[in-house]
Amino acid sequence: MTVPRLVAWCTLLAAVLAVAWEGCRRHREEPVEQARSRAVVVLADGVRPAWRTSLGAVLAALETRSELEASGRTVDRTDRLEDVLLAESQKQAMRLVVCLGPGCDEAVFTVAPVEPGVRFVAVPGAHGERNVVGVSFAENEAAYVAGAVAGAMGGGRPVVLVDGPGCSGEIRDALEHGLRSRARRASVEAVHRAAALAGNGWEAGAAMAVLCPGPGNRELVRTLVGTETLVVAFDPATVEGTDGLRCAVIEEDLPEALVRVAVDVLERDVTGKAYLFDLGSGVVRFRFCEGTAERLNPEALEAAQEARDEVTAGIAEIEVLDLHR
Repeated sequence: MTVPRLVAWCTLLAAVLAVAWEGCRRHREEPVEQARSRAVVVLADGVRPAWRTSLGAVLAALETRSELEASGRTVDRTDRLEDVLLAESQKQAMRLVVCLGPGCDEAVFTVAPVEPGVRFVAVPGAHGERNVVGVSFAENEAAYVAGAVAGAMGGGRPVVLVDGPGCSGEIRDALEHGLRSRARRASVEAVHRAAALAGNGWEAGAAMAVLCPGPGNRELVRTLVGTETLVVAFDPATVEGTDGLRCAVIEEDLPEALVRVAVDVLERDVTGKAYLFDLGSGVVRFRFCEGTAERLNPEALEAAQEARDEVTAGIAEIEVLDLHR
């Protein structure tokens, strides 16, 4: 091989090596972008209207504060909840599956063992195990506050509780204890939803009407417009913005609760835990609708604050209410 040809070959080889080196250097400097971890929020058939309405806020909170790619899925009566949860949990990069509504506790415990690498959250859920956490809300604490307000409104008038699947016996007990903490002879009268919808003067003389989640609440609210009865609902949309209605709401900050749980589960690897959010957490609230506080006597407003303090300080007949079980 002649000297000029050898020089040419060496020059070509050097150029090839330079290009290869540059490619390797860029590859090291430009890491491959990995797929974002994903979360899904599944709404079971029969989920509370207030929870369904808050889905958008829940997804936004998970994306901004937990850096998850979050999506929602609605289950209707033709779907089997366990099948939906399993299908969602097996999607690529899925790390968190949240189930909201009736049947979630049982369905999550059925599916979770199949996908041990995925974290499951059941709302409401009273138990945790392995890769499952349960979330529940101490609404009875807010109900105690509501009862205290009713008792302080004066006259020893009763509280009417319109039943529904979203109200446990603890809700009624807490209402009654709050009521009697301010008016010892007053009582809580439970009314079947069908009877209330039929009329029959169920609301006559009541200081407060508490509407458990269930069908027909908007119709019941219309019968109470313009009366002196304070209407307490678990779904803000049922009462807020209704002219001539005195109202209050027992509610949960669902986005805040789920973000706190997601951080624990994904960043701190907390599993097998049951979360109970209470009044002291700031997640569960009793609040008056806009314009209502101005229409109540000062004693009722003072009772609301005092009752909150009693519960959070642990002095509101905790043994009877069993609020921190």
